[in-house]
Amino acid sequence: MNLKLFFFLVLLVPIMAGLSFAALKTVPIPADVINPESIDADANQLYIVDGASIHIVSLADFKMIKTFGKQGEGAQEFMINTWFRLKLSIQPEYLFIKSISRVSYFSKDGIFRKEQRLTSRNADFLPLENGFIGSENRQENNSLFYFLSLYDESFQRGITFFKEEIPFRMGAAFDPLDQKEPVFYVKYGKVFVNGRDGVIHIINPTGKEESAVKYDYGKLDVTQKVKDEMVEYYKTDPRTSMGFEMFKKDMKFSDYFPLVRDYRVANEKVYVFPFNKKEGKSQVFIFDMKGKLLKTLPVEMIEKNPLDFYPFAVENDKLYQAIENIDGESWELRVTDIK
Repeated sequence: MNLKLFFFLVLLVPIMAGLSFAALKTVPIPADVINPESIDADANQLYIVDGASIHIVSLADFKMIKTFGKQGEGAQEFMINTWFRLKLSIQPEYLFIKSISRVSYFSKDGIFRKEQRLTSRNADFLPLENGFIGSENRQENNSLFYFLSLYDESFQRGITFFKEEIPFRMGAAFDPLDQKEPVFYVKYGKVFVNGRDGVIHIINPTGKEESAVKYDYGKLDVTQKVKDEMVEYYKTDPRTSMGFEMFKKDMKFSDYFPLVRDYRVANEKVYVFPFNKKEGKSQVFIFDMKGKLLKTLPVEMIEKNPLDFYPFAVENDKLYQAIENIDGESWELRVTDIK
């Protein structure tokens, strides 16, 4: 072997060992999928929420296993509208699905088990031990707040353990980049919820905070290009287009994006995706359950708009993202290793 090449390899090996690379592959999503709104995964299957239907796809060969659900009020149907989308949560032994005024239980292969009617149309719920965690928006002292509370098995509200003011009010200035409500997950017997300050709170079943993920991810400037894109987004999105002319004058952009764009909980870790990028690439910050940073990886994330990525899930030390093909008529799944 050439002596220079030998010494180069000797030096390169420890350098390479200290770096983390995200291997990536892309596979087609079955043609039955029309418009994936969210995706989630367990060890063996991918679950794609597509309007009022749920597609189950094998992670072994990425073929369709089953599709179930449709718009309606029957036992295996779901009520949704422009504002209230279907929300699916994978539990260890079943699928928990929230639609308007109802929660439904299905086996993990898509067989209907039971449903429970709800008195509240707007609250979201996830199972926790023998009860539920529920979120809802309520008025208090002329302000609107987001509340997260414990509920019993009959959906009777108990203690509230998280509360945050919703910044939007008609007639008052608001930042279009800071309108996403907190996202909560129930995993590993704990509740995870993110605040507008960029902190992800980790709470036990009694409502007591045990730890938190708090980190300085760096600031990202809000450019004029982003402002123009956000104005167009609010103008054309079905949820805001009708009222756009009423509130467009109240838009007031901050100088910087919020700290956290999105996050996921999987593999007993917390995966945080900030707005700030490094050399033009998105990043994922991986924390343990105590809030300790384990590593940071660059990842290829496709953006749907300045606020949201295309639907994605984290499981099996992999990042799965559903991406629309350039033809606009089909979808593919991008799979990235994030060990």
